[in-house]
Amino acid sequence: MIFEFKYQHYEFKAFWSKDVNSLIKELKALYAKSYTSQHDSALKFVNERLFEGKGEFIAGQRKKGELYSDLKVPIEVGTEHITLEYKLCTSQLKYLRREIADIEDIFSRNDYFYFSFFLQRVWKNKTKILKVHDCMYYLVAIILSKKVRAIDLKELIDNIKQDAKDFTKKLAQESNVDLEEEELIGVDNIIKVVDLERENQEKDRKIKEKDDALKEKDDALKEKEKIIKKQEQEIERLRKQLKHR
Repeated sequence: MIFEFKYQHYEFKAFWSKDVNSLIKELKALYAKSYTSQHDSALKFVNERLFEGKGEFIAGQRKKGELYSDLKVPIEVGTEHITLEYKLCTSQLKYLRREIADIEDIFSRNDYFYFSFFLQRVWKNKTKILKVHDCMYYLVAIILSKKVRAIDLKELIDNIKQDAKDFTKKLAQESNVDLEEEELIGVDNIIKVVDLERENQEKDRKIKEKDDALKEKDDALKEKEKIIKKQEQEIERLRKQLKHR
C-alpha cells in the first residue's frame, strides 16, 4: 500500500505492506555484505513501486570518491528521462542536514533527490508486544526537486522536520494506527546498528585482551615480588647467622 501527500516544496510517499516487512528481513540478511547492498535493495523496491521497474540502475558509474546518479527513469515523451539520487538513512531525519548540505551539487547531476527512512509501529506502553501484521514497518521517501534550491537550507530542513511530524500523523490515520495506544517511530538502519555492535564487540575484545595482559603482568609482578621477598628474607636469615658466629 502507498500513501502520499504533497507539501509546498516537496512530496512525502510511504509504503507499508507485507512487502515492506519482507524488505526489512532482506536488509537484515544483507548486513554482512555492505551498505551498498542494502541501498540497492531499497532502491529496487522504490523503482518497482513508483516506476513499475522501468528505472535503470546506474551502478556502473560507481567509483570510490566519484559522484553519480542512482536511477535513470524514462518519461513517456520521446527518449527523455529523469535522474535521481537515492539515500537510505538511519534514525529518521537525523542525517538530513548532512545529506543535503551540498544541495547545489546534488541537483547539478540529478532531477530529484529521494531521502528515505523506515518507521515502525509500536505500542506506547513498552511492556506490550505488538502483534505482527501487514504494517509493522513503513518505508518513507521524501522527494525533493530542483526548486528547493531557492530555499534557505536551514529553513528547508526546519520545514521538512515540521511537515514530517504532520505526515506521520496522517500516515498513522491512513493505516489505522490507534494513536491513543500506538505510535510510529524511526528505525535505525540495520547495517549501521550491526556495524556499531561489531565495533563495540571488537572494542570489548581488545579491552579484554588488554585487561588480561595487564592481569598477567600484574600476576607476574606479584610473583616476582614474592620471590624477591623470599630472597630478602633468606639474605636476612643468613646475615643473622653470620652475626652469631
